[in-house]
Amino acid sequence: IKALENAGANVVAYDPKAVNEAKKYLPNSNLKFAPNKYDALNGADALALVTEWSEFRSPDFMEMKQRLKNAVIFDGRNQYDAKNLSNLGFKYFQIGVKA
Repeated sequence: IKALENAGANVVAYDPKAVNEAKKYLPNSNLKFAPNKYDALNGADALALVTEWSEFRSPDFMEMKQRLKNAVIFDGRNQYDAKNLSNLGFKYFQIGVKA
């Protein structure tokens, strides 16, 4: 988050469990918190998935695509199917997976 902010990004996050912890670790951040997983995507350039909560395992991808400015997902947990997302029009990047 700090690196993204240092590069000029505006970060909006949603985590159903760790919001208070994030606030403690990032006290000087401009980080904003969304009330739910879909509102965090409104007008965003991309989604970075960095947690494995069950709430994120079976999202409504079409809802996500409508809310994102660009249909781009960086998946740090590698929990989605790359072929399926490609078929839906997403650019999907699996972090830590060799191409």
